[in-house]
Amino acid sequence: MAFNVTFPDGKTYLCGGLIIAEKWVLTAAHCFDGASKPGDARAKSGVTNIVNTGSWRRIEHVVRHESYNSKTNENDIALVKLLDAPKGKAIPLADRGLKISVGQPLEVTGWGVTEAGVTSDKLCKTTVPNVDNTTCNEKESYDGKITSGMLCAGYPKGGKDSCGGDSGGPLVWHSAGGAILLGVVSFGKGCALDHKYGVYTRVSSYRDWIDRVVASEK
Repeated sequence: MAFNVTFPDGKTYLCGGLIIAEKWVLTAAHCFDGASKPGDARAKSGVTNIVNTGSWRRIEHVVRHESYNSKTNENDIALVKLLDAPKGKAIPLADRGLKISVGQPLEVTGWGVTEAGVTSDKLCKTTVPNVDNTTCNEKESYDGKITSGMLCAGYPKGGKDSCGGDSGGPLVWHSAGGAILLGVVSFGKGCALDHKYGVYTRVSSYRDWIDRVVASEK
């Protein structure tokens, strides 16, 4: 799932997302910084080429976490309700309290900036290992800025990472029982740099909020 968000100054911003329920897509709150109304964003689903296939559709509304902090990146999570059911299947969310071993390979996908320095027309994916928050909070990394609602993934020497345009996209664990959504692309210092791991909103920490918002709309 992709979002094309238009800001008041006319600039557009590309974000990702993932279907979690009928008409509901999970994404990052920061994707809608500066966007003032649902008409500022459009959604496209069920495609691997963001330019040449599918059509952009309007959304009904956006629900950003009420405690989202753009300065600290805390609670960087949002739900988007679509006007029509999207193409594609919903993915199971990580259960509350789910623990993933350090080094576990995880998959991140998106149409964001590649090594060539531009966003990709075709959906890209890469595998990055889970990093514990203690390591991610070391001085050479994020120096204590990583909270319990965040999850880090990547290599100490960089090389593979999510990047601009991937925001809101999925970090997935391919477990023995199938794919599980663990994280939402949130932020990072540059892309694929030494000790600057990708930081994701930890989905398991927000199950109550997600369930409450979706239930309130039924």
